[in-house]
Amino acid sequence: MPRLTPDPVEIERLRKSAPAGPVLIVNLLKFKPGPEGRAAYQRYLDASRQVPSAAEVIHSGPAFADVCDGAETWDHVIIARHPTFEAFAATVTHPDWQGSAASHRPEALERTIMLVTSAGPLSP
Repeated sequence: MPRLTPDPVEIERLRKSAPAGPVLIVNLLKFKPGPEGRAAYQRYLDASRQVPSAAEVIHSGPAFADVCDGAETWDHVIIARHPTFEAFAATVTHPDWQGSAASHRPEALERTIMLVTSAGPLSP
């Protein structure tokens, strides 16, 4: 089964190499079939709002299509901006997030990707 929540040990490892400055977290979400998956994700969102966070959601919407080969299917995309990787790390390692909020993710998701990115030059 794929991991559906950030692992505090992995977050600690990433802190050492995280980019400076603001980061974006690109969340690709594949919900479990039926309305139960989306309902559980709504419970996750509601619980997450109780955790201190400096995040700003800059995009949330349905995933339309994988235009390259159609092999990837995702239901929803969320892009959140955090002032620093440390701010993101503080949120996802907070005891309330790791406890009550994150507990809803396995009920909600078949799979997910939480990709960290920051502004920088394109280098080949």
